[in-house]
Amino acid sequence: MMKASSCSLFLILVFTEGMMIHPSLCVNDSQLSSICSKTTSPSFCMRALRSDRRTTSSDLQGLGHVSVDLARSKASATLSMVHSLSRRAAQPELKQRLLSCSEYYTSAVSLLEDAKQSLASADYGRVADRAVTAMDKSEDCDDEFEAGPPDVPRLRRMNDDMENLCSMVFAVAGSMG
Repeated sequence: MMKASSCSLFLILVFTEGMMIHPSLCVNDSQLSSICSKTTSPSFCMRALRSDRRTTSSDLQGLGHVSVDLARSKASATLSMVHSLSRRAAQPELKQRLLSCSEYYTSAVSLLEDAKQSLASADYGRVADRAVTAMDKSEDCDDEFEAGPPDVPRLRRMNDDMENLCSMVFAVAGSMG
């Protein structure tokens, strides 16, 4: 019995080793493409990661930092925009929706800060969990506007970008283990 379980464990380790990118080697275009293929928008993922100059010299851990930084930056920018729109909103319904989005994005920023700390301590499961939860927060903000006008198209686009970035963080974390 012990021999069979040892053999199974060995096969699992060999199989999963071939599927994961070694964390200490620079990530090449093929690996980047493989990671991005697991996101909600592979083309967005490739553009986003390539937009950061750190990507070309990053190992998988570095790519994790790039992806979390991009998502956290977008969450912070969206939160700032929501605050600005909320201060200028004349319609009570719009103001309430924006206040809800402010709460969601305050939470998303905090979640992504936690993801950054979890990445530093190699807790990749927690990084992935935080990314999914932050994505849910951007979707919650988007849901605030499902009932109809008033709408904020720019905020909708930022929510979409946030969802794509969080999906990217999730995919990178999943590639690490």
